[in-house]
Amino acid sequence: MEVRNAKPRYFPWGADGFTLIEMLAVLAIMIFMMGLAIGAFQNYGKHASITSSVLRMKSSLALARQLAITKRVRTTFVFANTPEERGYFYLTTNAAATGMIGDTNLLNQGIFFDPATDTNPITFKLDGACTFGTAPRNIMLRERGGGTNRLSATMQVYPLTGRVKVLSD
Repeated sequence: MEVRNAKPRYFPWGADGFTLIEMLAVLAIMIFMMGLAIGAFQNYGKHASITSSVLRMKSSLALARQLAITKRVRTTFVFANTPEERGYFYLTTNAAATGMIGDTNLLNQGIFFDPATDTNPITFKLDGACTFGTAPRNIMLRERGGGTNRLSATMQVYPLTGRVKVLSD
C-alpha cells in the first residue's frame, strides 16, 4: 500500500501564498474604500455644528414662550449677526434689553442668520402667541463659506401658538 503526500495543494502549479500583484490589488481596493469613507464623514462635523445651533435656538424660543405664559410677562427673542457674520441671540423681558434673561448666546463658529431672514425680534404675549402677523415666520441659518454644498437649516415660528418647528437641517 502506497501512502501519498497528505499535503493539500491549493494551486495546481504548486505555489503557496499570495502573489505581489494580488496583494497590491487588495491594497488598492482598501485605499479606495477608505477614501469613500473619509468623504462620507467629512461633513459630519459641519452638520453637527448647524444642528446644535438649531437646537439651542429652538430651546431658547420655547423658553421665551414658556416664560411669557408662566411669569405673565411679554418675552422677546432677539437675534442678529455680528459684523464678522456670526449669529447671536438672547432673551429679554422688554424692548430696551435691560431685562435680559441669561447670557447672549453665540451660534457655532461659521454659522449665521441668512440675510433674507427677517431679524426683527420675536415677542411672545402672555398667552404664548407671537405679536407678528398671521403667517408663520421663517428663521434661516447658513454655514459661512462659498460653494453649493454649504449647509443650511430653517425653522418656522407660528404666530397663533408660538410653536417652533424645524423644517430642514
